[in-house]
Amino acid sequence: MKLYRLFFYTFKRYIKMPLFAALILLLPILTIAHVLIDSSDSAIDTEGEGSAAYIDYYFEGTKEDPDHEFDQIPVTEDSMYYFHECSSKDELIKDVASGHAECGYVIPSDILDILSTGDKEESITVYISPQSAQSAIVNESVYASVFNRLAPVLLDNYLRKHSAIKDDMKNISEEKVYELFEQYTHDGSTFSINIESGKTDVSEENEKAQARSSAGVMGSALRGLFAVLILLAGFIGVLKYYDISESPVFSKFRFRIVNITVPMIIFTVTAEFCMLILHICPPTELLDIVSYLLINTLFLTILSYIIKSRSVFCAMMPVYLLGCLVFTPVFIDAGALLPFVRKISVFFTPHWYL
Repeated sequence: MKLYRLFFYTFKRYIKMPLFAALILLLPILTIAHVLIDSSDSAIDTEGEGSAAYIDYYFEGTKEDPDHEFDQIPVTEDSMYYFHECSSKDELIKDVASGHAECGYVIPSDILDILSTGDKEESITVYISPQSAQSAIVNESVYASVFNRLAPVLLDNYLRKHSAIKDDMKNISEEKVYELFEQYTHDGSTFSINIESGKTDVSEENEKAQARSSAGVMGSALRGLFAVLILLAGFIGVLKYYDISESPVFSKFRFRIVNITVPMIIFTVTAEFCMLILHICPPTELLDIVSYLLINTLFLTILSYIIKSRSVFCAMMPVYLLGCLVFTPVFIDAGALLPFVRKISVFFTPHWYL
């Protein structure tokens, strides 16, 4: 039998298999599910725009008071909270009690003096709405904003009154202290982090990590599932070959290769079409998928020669597929956290694709 006829005959035989057809349909079903989840997430994001939580704050005293040096909480435009300054403490308490505001912060007019003495406990009074689920996060945001505003003032106060160089501070203006504070806290000269990998050549790892990041969590997981399904198709091909290998006619090498590769090719074409629709293919996808097919073909061919029993092969299949899900980055890249996992993953073929 000529090779192209053998491919065509094998293709027809697999397409007519109910289980194989069901697995093929699983690929577009996963694709549609991915699209629907993305659409629902986008709708939630759209509904969430402009619905930032309200946070009230009130400064005791008036802005005309000479001691009222801190009169505003600085907030960036992309903040997830809307900060509202109340005109009175009663207004703040009413807003929080009614649930209109998540939290309310009453900041005393002498906050600088309180902090300068080192008394940090209960210097800011916080009112929390009973319905609030974000108070802990809001606290961190507010205190970070307060710190950014108060830190230069407290630094200047410390240098002039308590430091070893207090006598030398007479000739240095407050503006200079503030300028130096900004410089040393924002230019990276005080704190900087440099992360280096122990590997000298990580370009391939970086490319794959970047591809997983751009595809998103769902896209990356879907690509991993497609890889496992392609391998599963190869396993089905080996099982079908076991069924016909008893005949001397079908025991030849080309029948073995065709039965293994044809189901994987069918799955690969379908999976690639789905991934193109979802735009989750990395730049090196064509080379990756061809290499993956060749690796699977070589692996399954050798395995089919080693394991002669169909029942033993059936028992090995779920164990190996489970190992693929655990040790290769189908859902999560455990090797990034546990180095020994990456060493084990090389024995599972999806590792070389993902």
